[in-house]
Amino acid sequence: MPDIKVGSPIWNRQCIEGKIVGDTSRSWLVEWSNLDPRWNEPGKVPKKLKIDEYNGPQYFFSKEECDNQRYLDMNRYPLSQFIEKSRTISAANLRKIAELAGYDPQLHNPRIHQR
Repeated sequence: MPDIKVGSPIWNRQCIEGKIVGDTSRSWLVEWSNLDPRWNEPGKVPKKLKIDEYNGPQYFFSKEECDNQRYLDMNRYPLSQFIEKSRTISAANLRKIAELAGYDPQLHNPRIHQR
């Protein structure tokens, strides 16, 4: 994790940029760029960031990290559906996809264990 301090940029899950404008003992105070001017209270972001095992991180400290997570969010399910419904992917290409994804049929396929 980069050196985080007052003035550092931060992005939320929707890739909205914010700026750390202060801190408390447990939180960073963040001013989000999309905030309606009538809402001028900074939001709080926990200093101990938890990573949701299903959704990944909720805050990012670089635009690239945010863009990468957004790509995963937007494409993981459609790609899995494309692969599931496609009848044109060869076994060789499916094996390549499995290898790239770290999929091991011996570990991840319950059908193999039922035999």
